Amino acid sequence: MKDLTSFTEEMRERGFSPGSHFLAFEEVSAPSEVTIQLSVAEGAKVVQIKRVRLANEEPMCIETVWIPRSLFPTLKKTDVESSFYSAVERAGFEIVSAEQSFEASVATRQEAKRLGISEGSVVMRMKQTSYLETGEAFEFVDSVYRGDRYTFFQTLSR
Repeated sequence: MKDLTSFTEEMRERGFSPGSHFLAFEEVSAPSEVTIQLSVAEGAKVVQIKRVRLANEEPMCIETVWIPRSLFPTLKKTDVESSFYSAVERAGFEIVSAEQSFEASVATRQEAKRLGISEGSVVMRMKQTSYLETGEAFEFVDSVYRGDRYTFFQTLSR
């Protein structure tokens, strides 16, 4: 079983220096997929964070995160500049689990430009819903990882 870690923690474990380039930090009405994943009402306010995640200053993935504003009413960009998970824990919450799905795909023109790869290059699309000790979903993440620089590791047991 894989430990639930933030991008920042995972990059440090792999020996990389993590970083981010923010593309957006804004309050929006939750899109339909987000309302389902976060179990919030249609039109609920969520914080959307979109950033290019870096490893040793090189683009590793494009990450879009949606967070229920009701859980984090005072969340600011400066709170998440290093690690959103650290901000969650500083707020007194315990992160306990997540569900992920993976899908191989090809990079769109915009994704390729942001990741520094060729359009049509192989990418891995990952979606994740993460949960607090209360059972509440506190984030929904939609990420696009470079296929040439990132490997997912899993330990399976029976």
